Amino acid sequence: MESANFVSFGSISSPQPSLKFHKGFGRLRHGTDEISSNRSLSDITDTKARSKGLFEDDLSSESAESGEKAREVTRLENALLEMTQDLRNEFYRGLSMYTDQNDIVQLVRHFETVCEEHYFRLEKHSQSAGGASSVLRLLKAEKLAWRWLWTLIECRQESLDNSKPTESLDGWMTDSDIFHYMLKFDNKFRELRALVRCLECEAVEWTNDNIAFNFEDKIDFLWTNTRDCLRKNEKNYSTFLVNELDPDAPFRQERSIKDVDAAKQETVFKTVFNLIRIGHIDEAIVLSQRQGSQWLAAILAGGRLSRSIDGSNSIIENAISNEGDMDRRLYNKICMSVAKEATLSPNERAIYGALSGFLPATLLGCSTWEDHLWAFASASCEKLFIDFLTLLRMKAPAETAKFLDEASFAEQKDMFQRFILHSAEKFSSEDDTAPYRLIPLFFNLEAYNKLLDMLNSWKRYVQPHEQILLWSNLHRFVCHVTIVFHQLYRAPNMSPVHANENERENLHKIGSPFSCDYFSLPDCIGTIQGYLDLLAAEKEILLYPHYAVFLPRGSHVNFVADFLYDIASDEDRKMCLSVIENCELNVVEICRAVVQNVIDNLLPSPFSIIADAVTGKESAPLPTSQQVVEVVRSLLFLQSIPDLRFDAISQACLMARRFLLLQMFSAASEVFSRVHVDFVKNAVKYMPSSDEDEDAWKVCQNRLREYNCLREYSNAYSAFRDWSDMFSNKKPERAECSTVYDAGMPTSMWQQTERERSQAMERWNADTLTYFEIAELTMRQILIGTDGEWLVDAHEEDDTIRRQEMVALRKRCIPMVADMLVFMYQSMKQYDKVLALSEVIADESGKLYQLFEKSQLKSWFDRLTECSFQCLHEGLDSFGLPYRRL
Repeated sequence: MESANFVSFGSISSPQPSLKFHKGFGRLRHGTDEISSNRSLSDITDTKARSKGLFEDDLSSESAESGEKAREVTRLENALLEMTQDLRNEFYRGLSMYTDQNDIVQLVRHFETVCEEHYFRLEKHSQSAGGASSVLRLLKAEKLAWRWLWTLIECRQESLDNSKPTESLDGWMTDSDIFHYMLKFDNKFRELRALVRCLECEAVEWTNDNIAFNFEDKIDFLWTNTRDCLRKNEKNYSTFLVNELDPDAPFRQERSIKDVDAAKQETVFKTVFNLIRIGHIDEAIVLSQRQGSQWLAAILAGGRLSRSIDGSNSIIENAISNEGDMDRRLYNKICMSVAKEATLSPNERAIYGALSGFLPATLLGCSTWEDHLWAFASASCEKLFIDFLTLLRMKAPAETAKFLDEASFAEQKDMFQRFILHSAEKFSSEDDTAPYRLIPLFFNLEAYNKLLDMLNSWKRYVQPHEQILLWSNLHRFVCHVTIVFHQLYRAPNMSPVHANENERENLHKIGSPFSCDYFSLPDCIGTIQGYLDLLAAEKEILLYPHYAVFLPRGSHVNFVADFLYDIASDEDRKMCLSVIENCELNVVEICRAVVQNVIDNLLPSPFSIIADAVTGKESAPLPTSQQVVEVVRSLLFLQSIPDLRFDAISQACLMARRFLLLQMFSAASEVFSRVHVDFVKNAVKYMPSSDEDEDAWKVCQNRLREYNCLREYSNAYSAFRDWSDMFSNKKPERAECSTVYDAGMPTSMWQQTERERSQAMERWNADTLTYFEIAELTMRQILIGTDGEWLVDAHEEDDTIRRQEMVALRKRCIPMVADMLVFMYQSMKQYDKVLALSEVIADESGKLYQLFEKSQLKSWFDRLTECSFQCLHEGLDSFGLPYRRL
């Protein structure tokens, strides 16, 4: 997702991005100067006016320039956000490309490459955007973490492939052979060497250009000025100057060389150490040779044993090679003695410390956090190698066999613990103490659960509103670490799920991440959920379902349902449902959960609605019109899936029940317009038969009956509203009495007016009677119950809340229907029908009178008496028959 502007200055090959950023300032300043230069003296009346005008011009220029800068900063921030989005998409692309569980190494390599590419793209904006520097540090550490992870995976895979050592360690084996033996059969030693190599390769990519040398150029020899001084053989040369060019002369004679030569020597020593640090010891040898320091080149050649045997370097032509059987222990002892010499320069001591594994001296040349970790790991490797050589020379085969893995693991664990304490004391800045710095340590310590807990601890250091880029990228990083751990557990060639007993035992000896299901740990689930929350907040419709897949089975339903619930656009919802289906998630359960969440969040509690219906109070807040629209629209999730047709009917009945209990009749009508009769008829065709599933068949029968009852009541109320509107609001004006004849009005005009009045009155009476008959028929059907009692299930169910809602709805609706009928009869002066209606209410077969409160029955009897008197007044009895006196 790159915009045109983003591509122009985000690409590594973009020429001179600063010109694109700031060229607008030059045009603005040029335009202001041109306007100022065009001012004539005649326009300025006095000096005061002139100075005032210039001052206003300066203010307008500064205001325009500050506005341009603000817009530039905003544009850069937007570009960085787009870059973060692009980084997120690239990580997902890697997951989609390497779907096979055996492609984990390629997947992690892809993550490393993406981090490297985006680091260099983001580096261009580090000076102009405030949040870029923190993300740069994260990407650099993340790149190292991904590199070390795939390196560790390869080491662990090699450990599974390697069998126990069968070769005998004969005395004639050279030190190189023994070193190779340790790399092959000592798993932890091989991992330590891999960590050293990983840190060296990483340093090569971040190293400065001043370390690189052009070996074709001729370089002056060391101590040139000191040599020239000695050749002159002057009697008055300083007694503090060495009198021979022996490399040990300054140390042995306690005299120095020329200051110019000393400064040059320090530069060479520093460069040599930096070359050792990045694993280019061959280049360090060549550099020493070209400086005339053959003694240093020879010493460096002895250090190539532990650096070339594992393929870390390529031999440079004309470099001194280490042939034959050199006593490594003696070499190590001599180099260590030089490293301990306090009178030597720190850079020279650092060289000998790196060659001998003497940590205090090696640290003298280290500056960054990675340098110190490399020094610790390199020193531990050298110590293990020397200790193993000592055991071999002591002819102790039992201790030698026990040494492999056990001693290396103990040394590795101790080294990392010491480094953690050292780094906490040495580095105090937030950049160096960031939790993600310790990733390689916890990888090697096999404390992967602690690693994830530590990675989650950064939340208390990062403010999401102030460091939004860092917050987003840390979420992405930790989430993908968890996913890779899970993939490692599920990989067929390394997972205990697919291993036999012996292989499973070996896996547990090797350690995590191959033997631990991380999705059983709460921190891992929380990590995935946190990233999903971030994707939901940024409306990542296409990415969200793909990461919900990594949640444990069953828990993804609520997360995806909540995400769908927050999507406002129908098109976006359809798109997201399509992605969910492609991800093979449980679409049916997700859609059910979405609708249920909408009902739970937007409609009042059923208990409060039932209580209000029973007591006649209105304490539950009514949903707003927007909430009603959202509730009714949620039925689309169920209607679009064939397997959820009856779920749509069931949820439509639930919505209609609660709307009617709240006396929101228009909302109930919207529900039935959404789930219309044709949809129900189509759903009946796919209803299970009683032979296939009797319980499901009974539930479907109850839902169909409930749907018809609720829809019948909704139609009855709509019919009553239509009659009421016709009776009260559409009655012709002055239509009940004849127009008074005016002598001044022509007879023909008066007759025309009278005819129009009569016709309007006849039409109104006819329409009102039609609406009355329709409303009467629909409402009497509810009371009579031609197909059983209204809103009573044909089959018993265990849904207590639903049953309580239906009972409360009967108690509210049936008395209301009866009152509406009486009101219609009284309005239409059909008093004789009230007694017939009373017989329906009092009938023992339906026992509708039990649904009335005492106050309602008393009011009913009063109205019945009133209607009876009206009948007597018209000469009729209560049944509408002519009254006859006996």
